[in-house]
Formats: sequence, structure tokens, C-alpha cells
Amino acid sequence: MTQTQFSSLCVLNKMRSSTFSGLVSAAALLGSADAFWRMSCGVVQAGRIDPLISPGRIAGHAHKISGASDISTSSTYSQLVNSSCTTCEIGDDKSAYWTPQLYYHHKNGSFEAVPNGGHTIYYLGRGDDKSNTKPFPPGFGMVSGDPKLRSYNKTLIPVAAGVASRPFGDRVSFACLTTPDKQKVEQNSMVYTDCQYGLRAQIQFQSCWDGVNLYKPDQSHVAYLSRIDNGVCPSTHPVLLPHLFYELYYFPNEIVQDGGEFMFAQGDKTGYGFHGDFMMGWNTTTLGEAISSGCLTNDTGPTSSGSIDDCPALKRSHSNAAGWNCPQRQALIPSEPVGGMIDKLPGCINLNQSQGPDNAVASDASCSSSYDSQIATRSAPLGPTGMPSSFVQPASTLRPTPGQAVGNSGWVYAGCANDTQNNARSLSALSTTKDYMTIETCQSYCSSKGYSLAGLENGNECYCDNSLGNGGTFDWTNAPSEYYACDMRCAADYGKICGGAARLSVFRKTASTSSSSSSSTSTSSP
Repeated sequence: MTQTQFSSLCVLNKMRSSTFSGLVSAAALLGSADAFWRMSCGVVQAGRIDPLISPGRIAGHAHKISGASDISTSSTYSQLVNSSCTTCEIGDDKSAYWTPQLYYHHKNGSFEAVPNGGHTIYYLGRGDDKSNTKPFPPGFGMVSGDPKLRSYNKTLIPVAAGVASRPFGDRVSFACLTTPDKQKVEQNSMVYTDCQYGLRAQIQFQSCWDGVNLYKPDQSHVAYLSRIDNGVCPSTHPVLLPHLFYELYYFPNEIVQDGGEFMFAQGDKTGYGFHGDFMMGWNTTTLGEAISSGCLTNDTGPTSSGSIDDCPALKRSHSNAAGWNCPQRQALIPSEPVGGMIDKLPGCINLNQSQGPDNAVASDASCSSSYDSQIATRSAPLGPTGMPSSFVQPASTLRPTPGQAVGNSGWVYAGCANDTQNNARSLSALSTTKDYMTIETCQSYCSSKGYSLAGLENGNECYCDNSLGNGGTFDWTNAPSEYYACDMRCAADYGKICGGAARLSVFRKTASTSSSSSSSTSTSSP
């Protein structure tokens, strides 16, 4: 992947994550007073990876994975929790979250991956006994849904006599987001795909644990609440865990359609086989404190709004730059494409079983063996040459101090300034956006135009002026949290910081800068 492609991917994921944060699912918030938090998680890996169902080998179909950077076919809790970063907003959560990739099957037989920038993950306080919610234990994993389903599962959740329950099929749902005059009722299958504002796939997870087994392939170690998203646990699974709910925003209307059909990676065009996987990677102290302090159990507490910053335990590691600072990894199977336009679905997928109503038969053995020798146990980030060495440093440690010489000769760091106050830029004279943005590039650009201040924002934007204006200031100590800090790595230099969301890393020119300085890559003046 070229640097331009990498930066474009980062921008896309950042835009998608912003979209996720602003859209709240009515299904997830049936009990709007319930305590919960939600976070955006960008894509960290795509491919036939499923360390739960297919540990140590290639999985049967392709997934989109969010969360811990160190995800592989043989991931363990230790591997996840020690990952260098996560694409999720909460840095102390290095869990892995994944779901099947959605494709469009063109009339000519080719398949095209439907645009999607990651997951929105909800942690909800649910269950009649939610005051006794326990954190996920290290090593815990679970799968919700059945990839083989091609029709609605009418079987009721087994519960004690006299307790109301719902069918298993209700754990999966789809919302077609469009204009009010075309709005459709949510469905348990992928009925509608003409969705102007996106197709939202949703899945509820089991919340009841047997208290013994961290994972069992048949998922018998976990059970659903009696009403799936609420209710009581069965006596066989007495331990109540946080209720997980995933949302994915696909954008089918960005595909040039030709009379083909949409289909999930396991060869499912009904949507009944939509499913999700979760592998625990939390810092146990953080998750335990979040639960014990009421962030999932106190319905009148601050997290009834879902805001991460309203939960002190989560706020400490919250960053809205996670999707940018932890870019998608290179494919673990380089020779098998899973994105863009491809000739066939990855894996041994029988398209004759795409419609149902009978369950499909899983088959991956004949396709896996030829790729098993290619499996990488680690996968480097997609991005600039040399990124991995600087990538292991947390972004917060890369911020310079005011007055420090940074970039081209004659430039010093002035500080992190706010931006877009009153819908106006703090540095408003001139601007440019480049996929290959570095601090040196921005400094050279502003200097060549006669300006003494160079400010970088969102990793790839450069702004110039001779002074801060329009309410811009370096004194923003009253900002609600580090969430608003300069914390985004530069698009083409991951060892440095180039602003943040509505925050400018500002540099001041204090001496003449040579015309050749644009090629400089030094981190301090000679």
C-alpha cells in the first residue's frame, strides 16, 4: 500500500468513526435510563482471522476486526493486552471485536467489499440483577449468532417457568437509514439495502456466564438474558457480565450496483447468519473500577448519557484519535485479497447456500491448508517506512514542550491551541491538506508564504498565520479532558504529533529557514 493510500484509509476510518459517535441506535437504548458507555472502534485488521473459532489456522470466511493491534489467528489475552495500541477510543481496552465482511456480488461474478470503517461498541448495564455485574475475566471469549443460519430462528431463549423470553433470532437486527418518507421498520434480516445514510447491522451478546469456563467452542459457557437485552440469567449461568451490543455502519449506496446482490462473507445474502465475536483484552483494574463505580449499574449516574468522559475510570485512557493513531494492519495472508474488487469470496464458500431457508454447511478445510504456511503471528501497520519503531510509543509521550526546537531549523513548538471557536479558524490566513503531511512540510509551506506560525491539525492539515485569532488560545486548561488534546500522529511521520480534533500543534518561526528545509527530517534544530 502506498503512503497516499494509507493516509486516505486513515481519513476514511476517522470519518466513519465520527459518524458512528453521532448515531445512537434505538435498539441499544431501549431502556434509555440505563447506565452504559459506547465507543467507536476503527478497523485494525481484515481477513480470514478468527482466533476463537479457528485458533492457529485460517478461518472459513473474512472478518472486519476492531480493537487490539496485535491480533492474529492465535491471539491470547496476554498478546492482546500487551498490544502497542487499539483502534477503540478507550486505550485500556485492548479487546478484539469482529464481524463478517459485507460484499456486493456483481452480475459479472466479482465481489466488492462494501465500505465500512469499523464498529461502535456498547457496554450496557442490563439484567434484573445488574447491581451484581462482574467484569469479563482474562482469557474470556464468546460468539453471538450463527453464521450458518439462512432463516429466522424462532426457538425461544430457554428460561425458568413463568419467565418471559424472546426468540434467538432477535439477537440480530438491521436498520436501513434513509429519509423519513422512506424509513423502514428494523428487520431481523437484510431485507432493505437502499439506505441513503447507511445500513446498520446490530447484534446483542450473551450476558450470563457459567463462572467456570473462559471459552467453549459450542458457546455453552455463556447464555442470553431471558429477553436477550434484559431480564434474568438461567440458574446454570449465574454470573452476570456487561451486556455487549455491536453496531456496524455499512454504506451500500456507495457501491455502483448492477443488478447483483449483497452478501456477507460466509455466503449469506439473508443476513440471518450475521454474527459477532468478542475476545477480552481489558486492563482488569480499569474495567473492574468502571463497573464497581456505577458506570454500568447506576441508572441515575452520569453514564446514562453513554459518554466515556463521564466515567472517571474510562476517561483516563480516552482518546478520539485512536482510529488514526492505530492504523489498519497489513494482511496476515498477503496473497489472499479481501478488500476492494475480488474474483471470489475468500475461503470455500458455497454460493448455492446463500439463500436458505436451510442452514448452510460450513466448509473451510480445503481452502485453509494452502494458506496456513503463510500465517503471520504478528502484523505490522500499514503506513510509512519505519513506523513500527516509533509506533510503540504512546502518542501522549511524543508531544514536545513549549519552546522546544522541532522540525526545520529556526522553528520552535509554541503549544497546543484550540481551533474553530465561533466557527472560525485560529490560524486563518492560509491552509493546505496533504496525505504526506509532516511538521517540516507544514513549516516550509507557511514560511514560503511569508507566515511565522504553522499549525497542524487532524494529522494531515496545515494552517498558517502570524498570530492566533478568532478566540484561539494556548490556555485551554479548562477543557473537559485529554480527549481534546493534541494527540494525533502526523500522517507521514508517526514519531511526531500533528494536532488533534479541533486542536492545533502550533510552531513559531524564530529565525530564517533555508529554502532547502522542506526536505529536512530532523526532530530538532542542528
